[in-house]
Amino acid sequence: MKFIEKLLGSPTGLSKKTTKSAKKKFHLLKAVYEMDKASVNDLMKRLALSFPTLNTLMVDLVERKYLIQHERGESLGGRKPNLYQLNDNLFKVLTIEINRKSILIALLDNNCNILNEPQTYQFEISTDLSELPAFLIIVRRYLKEHKLDLDLITGISISMPGLVERNSGENYTYFYEAGFNLEKHIEHEFNKKNDYC
Repeated sequence: MKFIEKLLGSPTGLSKKTTKSAKKKFHLLKAVYEMDKASVNDLMKRLALSFPTLNTLMVDLVERKYLIQHERGESLGGRKPNLYQLNDNLFKVLTIEINRKSILIALLDNNCNILNEPQTYQFEISTDLSELPAFLIIVRRYLKEHKLDLDLITGISISMPGLVERNSGENYTYFYEAGFNLEKHIEHEFNKKNDYC
């Protein structure tokens, strides 16, 4: 079962209150991820939640082992605040670094822990789509060699050279063809939809 599905539960049969609580938990986890380590006060400000509401959400997430207390933060006086972070291995991301002459692939968890040995493959990127099939073969080869189940991978992250349009994900230098979008192509090829709550 995927991380978000475990958190949100099955979409059918949930009450409005349960759905609202699950969305708050998702936004809380997202805020902790973006902040790396966060105190309760930081999270209250960022999410505009009252202490009782935030505390209820955090107790549940700590009990489920999604959040862990990491350490105590700095203090200018008084008690040092508890800092929370995401537990390891909540979700996995296949990271692909495309260079002009090679591809580096690795599997990381949400805290950037390396889960599979990074591997470099010889590859020469093309300005057109001529080398796209070879690129996809290399990604599938890595998945097969490391016996990785795509259903257990939450997302795929790609970095590559060239002039990239941030919002659409289009690269106007490499793998370029009018109307072609690499991000959407990867979503389709590996069934990893770009969804945001």
